[in-house]
Amino acid sequence: MLVLADRAAAHLEQLFAKQGLAEGVALRSVHEGDGIRLQSDNERDGDAVIQHDGRSALPMDADVSALLSGDRLEVVDGTLTLRHARDNAQPTS
Repeated sequence: MLVLADRAAAHLEQLFAKQGLAEGVALRSVHEGDGIRLQSDNERDGDAVIQHDGRSALPMDADVSALLSGDRLEVVDGTLTLRHARDNAQPTS
């Protein structure tokens, strides 16, 4: 499952407010081309969902969840940034 850093969670809250997303509406992680984009959507049956402050913050289908497994969503220079687990792996000795 994708890990949501604290600053990323706060950034998402700002996006919810800015976009005026009603309760029950979240930002869906969608695999598109070489990356992931966010779009407003509702949680669906079978979704993997990252919760934040009692709200479904990032629903994603099983394929996207598997693709992002172990990755971390952070904020870098004011932008949501996906850090891949393989990029953060520490060499083993």
